[in-house]
Amino acid sequence: MRNMLSYLAAALPSPTSSQARLLALQCALRADDLGRAELSSGFLRGMRLLGEGMWWRELEEAHWLYRPAPTSVHGATAQLLDVTLLSARQGRRSCARAADWALRTASAPALHNRDFDLQLTVIVLAAHASPGAARAAADAGQVARSSGLTGHQLITALTQLATVGVLTAWTLDTTMDDLARQTVRR
Repeated sequence: MRNMLSYLAAALPSPTSSQARLLALQCALRADDLGRAELSSGFLRGMRLLGEGMWWRELEEAHWLYRPAPTSVHGATAQLLDVTLLSARQGRRSCARAADWALRTASAPALHNRDFDLQLTVIVLAAHASPGAARAAADAGQVARSSGLTGHQLITALTQLATVGVLTAWTLDTTMDDLARQTVRR
């Protein structure tokens, strides 16, 4: 998952919204071997990404994907354009598990109806933690890049995550660019 998040941080332009990044993550993980991703309308509704939102246009304008047909009542189909992604992906079963994990992580009860920035940041933080670990450390710059946030926006997101109870504590060592945090066990 870390590799996919790092790839997206490098492949997508820095001003790409968190909605578009979440959509790109799911498309990348759910695409078949030819780079075709089919997302049902129920799935998109659950992610609050149903419709002809700006996030689709952002990914198309970045030349990361195109949609052969507009979003329909039944969902959306996207064709990924980056052949590097397709050749570097793990097996379909691993990608499907990662896509499901990312969806569940972003759908935590504390994040319902919260900003997409928070959902993406939680995925990035969780991807940098050891499985089952309550405490974790990561490179703050990498977390910010993978989340599509500036340093100040990352601090705001971490503060909000602590406020809603996703994080119990966090510290940022600006001299070392180290981010340490403690998560609430679910």
